[in-house]
Amino acid sequence: MKRFYYFFLMVVLIMAVPSVSFGATDILQPTKNAQQFTNFKVTASSYVASYSYKGYNLKCWKVNKEGGTLKIEGNANVSKITKVTLHVLFPTKTLKTSSGTSKLTMDVSSSPHPDFFIYTITNVNQKNLTVTNTSVSEYDDYYYYENGIDLLIWRIDVEYEAATPTYIATINVPKNGKLFFVNSVGSTTSQGTTKTGIKKGETVYFVGVAEGDWGNKLSNVTCTTESGKSVTVKTEGTKTFSFVMPAENVTVTAKISYKIKVTQPKNGIINCSKDYALKGDIVQLSIEPSTGYNFKSYTVKDTDGNNVTVSSNGQFKMPEAGVTVTASLEQATYTATIVLPEPTDKAWLSFNTESDTEPAVLVKSYHYGDNPFFTAKEIDDNYHLYGISCTTTSGEEVELFKGRYNINRPDIIDFTMPAENVTITARVDKLMKLNANPNPEAPSDYYTTFFSSDCNYTLPDGSTAYIGEVVGSELNLIEIGTNVIPASTAVIIKADMTPITLIPTAENATVEKGVLLGYDEDTSCESHSVYVLSALNGIMGFYLYKGTMLGAHKAFLPRNAVQANVNCLTFLFDEETGVEQILTNPHTVKYTIYNISGQRIAQPAKGLNIIKGKKVFIK
Repeated sequence: MKRFYYFFLMVVLIMAVPSVSFGATDILQPTKNAQQFTNFKVTASSYVASYSYKGYNLKCWKVNKEGGTLKIEGNANVSKITKVTLHVLFPTKTLKTSSGTSKLTMDVSSSPHPDFFIYTITNVNQKNLTVTNTSVSEYDDYYYYENGIDLLIWRIDVEYEAATPTYIATINVPKNGKLFFVNSVGSTTSQGTTKTGIKKGETVYFVGVAEGDWGNKLSNVTCTTESGKSVTVKTEGTKTFSFVMPAENVTVTAKISYKIKVTQPKNGIINCSKDYALKGDIVQLSIEPSTGYNFKSYTVKDTDGNNVTVSSNGQFKMPEAGVTVTASLEQATYTATIVLPEPTDKAWLSFNTESDTEPAVLVKSYHYGDNPFFTAKEIDDNYHLYGISCTTTSGEEVELFKGRYNINRPDIIDFTMPAENVTITARVDKLMKLNANPNPEAPSDYYTTFFSSDCNYTLPDGSTAYIGEVVGSELNLIEIGTNVIPASTAVIIKADMTPITLIPTAENATVEKGVLLGYDEDTSCESHSVYVLSALNGIMGFYLYKGTMLGAHKAFLPRNAVQANVNCLTFLFDEETGVEQILTNPHTVKYTIYNISGQRIAQPAKGLNIIKGKKVFIK
């Protein structure tokens, strides 16, 4: 009958055991493998998956009656065991704990049956507990066991204080750098590269520096958890860093940013995209050569003197070391070319020679800043060399200096070589030697006309050029106000000599055209269709031309430009002096007279008159 009750109680109790944990308590039941519990490992003298009792399989821990032990071992999450409750299936008389300070009591009153016992062990204060079964009662009712009765435990309740979790921080030390844990800001005493027992929320300090005196520096300092989360790293100074420990193990890493030292060449400036670079970074170089120099190549060497390859576009991959960058340049060579003017046999142009008997040197090479010189002179007295210019390939004018280094040879011309190729050009034109006609009214004055569409010409001293405007039957002569006769401008020239020599010039001037025309070549015309310069009956003027051929480079006046039906247009000077003379006795005048409107009058009138082509005031 007693065995029936035991069996009944066992079935009921086993079915009623909850499989949950609460607070800091682990409920261990042999329905699981004891090795798999979260915070504790249970080891008994022997363990059986099932224990047969009257045909039923019961799962229990079994501690042999003869000196058997039960061990309860906590893991890292357990600070200490405070209480253990053993639910024992069969009675026992003696249990002994491993700690003398632990108190073991048996609460029979809480047992649902006299043969079911609950033992409570308190004040354990240890992480592990060992219970020894020293003696087991043997009741007569259990005679069917050959070796007496074992201690069968079907449930263990463990109450404990949980340990504060601690974590590990590990440092990966970069090449060419130092990285280690320290205890506080400012400390340089290494605490190694692995730090254990760190609690969540603790501040961890570490020091990182680049080795050597090359100027490299620590960079890309990171802290990452095992799950890949980033932890903020704070800079505490030039060398000290810190982070707050998360609830995971972490790894600290850093890289070395390597210094790029640029040694500037003498004749250029190297531009580098970075001052520091990580291993494998692409660094871009560019160079600005000084004027007159060309880039040749870059040289990049690491701290061990090894060459680093630089691509054709100026890029290199940063090695795992600092580097020095230099560049080489060479002086550029430029070409100066003389283009001979036409006709080529009328002038002499050549580099670096003062003799026109040597072969002409028309092309030479120079460096920027050199002072090339060349000879430029006429070799035919009837031609003039002018308009000499030096122009770069980009169209810029280069200043020329005549006789700067040889004042006795003004045909020596030099210039400062620019950083471009240059071309020297010039022009050769025939000198214009004009025979002038004396003015019968004033024999010291000589008159001629001139026209050229090819180039500008310079008047000699003592000469004045005029354009003409028709005023009635007079030709008003207006002074051009310059000694340069622009191309395609027909003029009347008054000089104090004959012949008159006009010199071609590159100098320009702006002048009104007037009514006179001209041709560069002899040109046929109809008789009486134009007026030409001539003197008749002692009066200089423009007369109707009876001929049919106009001379080259001579000016004429088309007849259709004159409204009056006259054979002659006498000169009316429009000069700045205004009035030539003042007459008090107008009846002494015996010349052709015009009023200010250009109308011919018989006698001078009071006021301004035109007499012999000059302004005369009559009182």
